[in-house]
Amino acid sequence: MLVEFVNTGPKTEEIDKFTTKWKQLFGLKWPGGEVSFLASQRIVRKYWQGKKKGIEGVQIALSLGLRQPHFAEEGEALISPPFSVDAAGGALFLDPRDLEQLVWLTLLQHSRRLGVCENSDGSSWCHSYFIKYRAKQKFCSDNCARPAKRAAKLKWWHEHRSPRAGTKVMRRRSTERGVQL
Repeated sequence: MLVEFVNTGPKTEEIDKFTTKWKQLFGLKWPGGEVSFLASQRIVRKYWQGKKKGIEGVQIALSLGLRQPHFAEEGEALISPPFSVDAAGGALFLDPRDLEQLVWLTLLQHSRRLGVCENSDGSSWCHSYFIKYRAKQKFCSDNCARPAKRAAKLKWWHEHRSPRAGTKVMRRRSTERGVQL
C-alpha cells in the first residue's frame, strides 16, 4: 500500500483509484481531497529520499497527531492520535482513523528499508520508490537492474579477459598421416 501511495501519479483518476481500492480493503477514507493527498505524498517522498534528515520523528509525530503544531489557529481541527485504549486489558492499540494515518504508520514500520530506484527512467515497470528486500538493493526490480548488471559484467570482462581473447588461435587438425598445422 505504501509503495503504491508514493508512486501514484498526480492525475485525479490515479488518486481516486488508490483511495477507492484501499478504502474497500481497510474501510478507511482519505481525510481530504486531491490537494491533501498530493501534499502528503510530497512529504512522504521527501522523507523517503532522505531530505528530512534529523526531523523524521517530528514529521511522523505531526502527521499522526502525536505532536500538535504550535502554529494551529483557533478553531482549526487537530488530528486525533491513532491509538485506542483498552483499560480493562491494560493495553494500547494502534488504531488509524483514516487512510493517511495508515500510510504514516506503514512508513514508520518500513522506514529502515526505503529505497529509491537508481534506474528511475520512467519505464512502465519501474517503481521509483520501493521497499528493499536486501540492505544494499539499488533497483526496484530485475528489469531495472538488468542494464547495470550487464554493464558490470562487461566492465569485469574488459578488466579480466585474457590477452589472447581477441586474437585468432590456430588449431591443430589431425589427419590419417599425422598432425597438420
